[in-house]
Amino acid sequence: MDKYELSIKEDKIKKHAEKKDYAAAVKIADTIDWSKIKNIKMLTLVSQVYEKAKNYTEAKNVLLIAYERVPMGRRMLYKLTELCVKEGTIEEAESYFEEFKKVAPGDTSQLLLAYQIEAAKEGDLDQMIAIVRQAGEIILSARDVASQTHEKTSAADLVTEYDLAVERFLKEKLPPLAPGAIFFGEEEAENADPSRGWAFIVDPIDGTTNFVRDLRQSAIS
Repeated sequence: MDKYELSIKEDKIKKHAEKKDYAAAVKIADTIDWSKIKNIKMLTLVSQVYEKAKNYTEAKNVLLIAYERVPMGRRMLYKLTELCVKEGTIEEAESYFEEFKKVAPGDTSQLLLAYQIEAAKEGDLDQMIAIVRQAGEIILSARDVASQTHEKTSAADLVTEYDLAVERFLKEKLPPLAPGAIFFGEEEAENADPSRGWAFIVDPIDGTTNFVRDLRQSAIS
C-alpha cells in the first residue's frame, strides 16, 4: 500500500469515527498493517475505533504498537490496563497496572483501575463457587460411606473415598482459573509451599467423622 492510498484510508477512518460509524471504520482498519504505522495519534484513534466496536483484542494490539513507539505514555498504560480487563486477560491487566503505578505513583486513577481489575476477578470467583458446588454434589451422592473409609493415623483420623474424589475434582478444576496458583489438598498434599504466591488450600470434607456417621455436619473448606 503506497502513502497516497494509506492517506485516503486514514481519512475515511477519521470521518467514519466522527460519525460514530465504527463498523465502517473497522472494516477499513482491518485492511491496514498497523505495525508499519508510526503516527501515534492515528494509532490511538484506530485503537479507540476498535474499542467502540467492542473488538478489545485489536484495540489493545494497535495501542500496544503506539506504546512501543512511546513507552513512557502513562495514558497508554492506563488504557492498556482497561482494555485487558475488557478482554478478560486479567494477568496482563495486572502487569500493565503495575507499570502504570510506577510511572504515575500519585495518580488517584489507580483506585479506579484497581477496582476494575478486582471486579473482573469476581467472574472467576463465581466460577470457583460453581465448581465447589459441583464438588458438593459428590458428597451429597455418597452411599455406604463406612465401607469406603480408612484410618490415616488413628481411629479418629479418617479419610473416605469421597474425600479423595472431591479433592481430585477440585485439583483438576480450580487451578486453571488462577494461573500460577498451587493446589494444596489435605489428603494428597504434594511438596508445595502454600505460603508462596496464590494457593488453593483445600480440606475436601471438613468434618469427615461427622460425614462417616451421617451427621450431615461437614463441608468443603
